[in-house]
Amino acid sequence: MTFSPANTWPPRGSSVLIGTALLLIVGCVPRLDSSPVKDPLPYTVKLDIPSSIAQQTFRYTDSCGQMREVPIGRQIEKALREEASRTFKTIVSEPDRENVTHPDHVMTFEVREWSFHLDKDALYDRAPATLRMNALVRTSDAQGAVLRETEFRVDRRERLRLEQVGRNCDYVISPFIRDTAEELAAKVFLDARLAFGEQPSSPSASQESASHPSAFSATGESPPSTTPSASSALRFKALLLDENGDLILESGEHVRVRVDVVNTGTIPVQDVSVSLTGTPAVLDLFPATTLTLPPLQPAQTKSLEFMATLPPTLQPLQAEIHVSLTQSGKPIAPPQTLSLTIQPAGTGLDDVDRIPAPRSAFQQPGTHLIAIGISNYPPSQTKLRKYASMDAQRIADYFQAIGGVPASNVMLLRDSQAHRAAVDAAFTKWLSQRIDKSAVVIVYFSGQAMVAPNG
Repeated sequence: MTFSPANTWPPRGSSVLIGTALLLIVGCVPRLDSSPVKDPLPYTVKLDIPSSIAQQTFRYTDSCGQMREVPIGRQIEKALREEASRTFKTIVSEPDRENVTHPDHVMTFEVREWSFHLDKDALYDRAPATLRMNALVRTSDAQGAVLRETEFRVDRRERLRLEQVGRNCDYVISPFIRDTAEELAAKVFLDARLAFGEQPSSPSASQESASHPSAFSATGESPPSTTPSASSALRFKALLLDENGDLILESGEHVRVRVDVVNTGTIPVQDVSVSLTGTPAVLDLFPATTLTLPPLQPAQTKSLEFMATLPPTLQPLQAEIHVSLTQSGKPIAPPQTLSLTIQPAGTGLDDVDRIPAPRSAFQQPGTHLIAIGISNYPPSQTKLRKYASMDAQRIADYFQAIGGVPASNVMLLRDSQAHRAAVDAAFTKWLSQRIDKSAVVIVYFSGQAMVAPNG
């Protein structure tokens, strides 16, 4: 499914369905840092970001059928302003009547196209998502003459988990948007550094810089000459992901250690490896504990994964996995530690299906229950809702066991039984013959809700 800006999509009257997925993040999961700290370039630059960008949002239907609106523009604006303040000596945003600052240059930012795609058909333990941005940055001098016009593209992919609160309806999208916006900002101002005259320190980077010659002449002092090292330009984050996303690591379960690496420097980086160390009982089960990363161009992100099956254990096992980044065998970034507890197999079994013993002392003869669960829909309408029918059965069982509702007061309709005529009859015939003004009626429905064309 593909989403577009709120002012153009989703089309009026359309509906979007999203499946569910879960992500386990264990230990400290740091953000991907922005570009390494360097001396700011000696220019005063006005950053012109139209207000329409900050107001951009997109809408989608969460896993519970509720419409959600996600702001994206403010994340983009924040990332651009933060990166600009690290790149230039002075940033001018709004006119200051008391302290008039005349910029040397003006950078105008324009989002030409962007889209968000969530793949609900290829679920593992999370929902694969793609966020694409296409932006144009135009740089002008103080007189308004256009000196440089560059187009930037970002295509970022991640798997999104569900919020582990409430009913687990909404996806954790904000960090994904933030990281994408920061990647876009890193590309924009990496290009700006090269254009304003900062020279990279390697021949390959010099060739790249030559393809984007400096379009600006210095006003005042000359631009500082910096020679960023590859070691200071790499940032990474490590995630530990379980097989079924139930937030419990069990012996015999498949796990993955995913490592995302970004080159925030101005030169290509190669001969980089990612290694795992830590608790031997866990590390010995990984087929490989060192993987080589493909060459990384400036502002490029690469990901790799280690896979293993957790060891058998009769008691909870505490373990650690240390993730380190090296170049030519030398550490180039602080290691990260993933802490985990491996439970005996079967710990994660949900006991919600174990119906408690009936409480004969507690009876509610005046309470009636209609429980409807539909898992199987016609293929042309929507896809399978795997647990809906079983959920309705469990609700009926629970109300009879511990809710005091007599079996004769329960109407259970599942799958093919829950057709329109049967549902109507449950309310107009079965229920109407059993209740009076003092009755309590409970209606439970589990299935797929959709938004009608008229809203």
